[in-house]
Amino acid sequence: MHVDLVGDAVPEVLALKVPLESPRSAPSSHSLRAELDAMVPLAHPHLVRAWGIALDTGDGDRGLLLDVAAAGSLAGLLTHGGVLSPSRMVTALSPIAEACAHLHTQGASHGDVTAANILLTPEGKPVLADLGDAYLLGMGNDAVSGEQDVRALARSPGCAW
Repeated sequence: MHVDLVGDAVPEVLALKVPLESPRSAPSSHSLRAELDAMVPLAHPHLVRAWGIALDTGDGDRGLLLDVAAAGSLAGLLTHGGVLSPSRMVTALSPIAEACAHLHTQGASHGDVTAANILLTPEGKPVLADLGDAYLLGMGNDAVSGEQDVRALARSPGCAW
């Protein structure tokens, strides 16, 4: 396996985001490179960080190497624990709001802020994932905006307010 990494101090354990098997959704290594190149300048403590691309020279399997958020998602937490109290919801969503604000100042919008895309590290730190569908603001997709991210965050399921 060939690994193409970006940056220094790469964590010892990384997650591998593998494309779906459907030919329509499986990105080429070029689009993986484009996703990596788009994610690197958007780095933020509450955004899942992309570290590189793994290419298997044997059978062509490839994927994006990402930070590990092994404690599940906010959606899973809500499924098993029910509605969060206002203070716990603020603790979970405030860092995600900061991450969205960071994206917006960088001229990008996530476009799919959902409880399933809010992952938790083993320490309980929330991080926003699935930046592969992020949009550059003002680039012709009028349906996607920073305001859409804010509305999606405000409608997060499990809010007790």
